[in-house]
Amino acid sequence: MKEQKISLFSVEEKLEQYGELGMVRLTTSEYQKLCLKLGEGVANELITDLDLYIAGNKNSEKYKKHYAVILTWARKKSQDFHTSRLQKGKNIIGL
Repeated sequence: MKEQKISLFSVEEKLEQYGELGMVRLTTSEYQKLCLKLGEGVANELITDLDLYIAGNKNSEKYKKHYAVILTWARKKSQDFHTSRLQKGKNIIGL
């Protein structure tokens, strides 16, 4: 008897091109999730950053999952922002 594999994720979404140069590949649902999590402006800014990065770097093939890259970059920017605010506060207080 032949075993059948059943997948809950049998319908694969098509990757769409995003960014001015069209180098960023996301599904529609990934783009929507980015807009919900980050806000549309920030999501589009990070898409532009990744788009330009991919176009200008021959080592950009290492970025297979653009959705994950954008979330990682957003997290890093947020951490950098909070770190710089804390540092500014210490400088004002004189610590």
